[in-house]
Amino acid sequence: MYYQVFIRPTAGTAGSATAIHTLEEYDQLDLVDVALSLIFADPKIRALADGTGRVTEETLNFECGSLRVDKVEYDYLRDIFNNTLSDVLLYSPGSDPAAIEAIGIRLHVKLLAQAKDDCLIQISGLLNVAPEKSDTRVAVVADLTLGADILICTVLDADGNPLSGVYVNDNQLITSFPPTDKDGRAIALGKDLGNVEYVAVKAGYTFPSTTVYIPGLGDIVEFTIQAKE
Repeated sequence: MYYQVFIRPTAGTAGSATAIHTLEEYDQLDLVDVALSLIFADPKIRALADGTGRVTEETLNFECGSLRVDKVEYDYLRDIFNNTLSDVLLYSPGSDPAAIEAIGIRLHVKLLAQAKDDCLIQISGLLNVAPEKSDTRVAVVADLTLGADILICTVLDADGNPLSGVYVNDNQLITSFPPTDKDGRAIALGKDLGNVEYVAVKAGYTFPSTTVYIPGLGDIVEFTIQAKE
């Protein structure tokens, strides 16, 4: 199965491990390869005097394989995520599990190779957690029944370049996106259903309204809004 991968600086609260409620703060990793994995390694076991053992620590390993990005993206990921505590979300509508989220995993961003502005990087991470706290640091969602979708909006200027700092909202103000990032992208959890009209706002630009169909089936819905000349 193929999982979309989202990362963010950790929210710092283990109770937020719901896998689908705070997507506004996440960055999506593009072109993740088949080496993606998020698995528990062998636990640490303390030997007891009666000959039995007790698990003292669980270890979760994250590996997203190799990513091909430009130099600007590599610098951004390194500055924000390298050697920092982050939340990692794996998301695949229709799969079992549909979503897995690890809270407070320490990530490392490694440059594997570089040719001019083309960089091959690797992002990995390690989470050590006491067994009694593992269910608050790692959340697994078997299926998505909340009737919500992940909405990914990309906003471009009239020349087709990503436009940051744009606010996107539906015309009923039910779903609200954070301002678009450096890639012109914003992510939100969709609360509308059916055909929904979205509008983009930024001083100095005029955008057409865009109608998007929101199925409410736990899908990932991507759409683009481009500024008028």
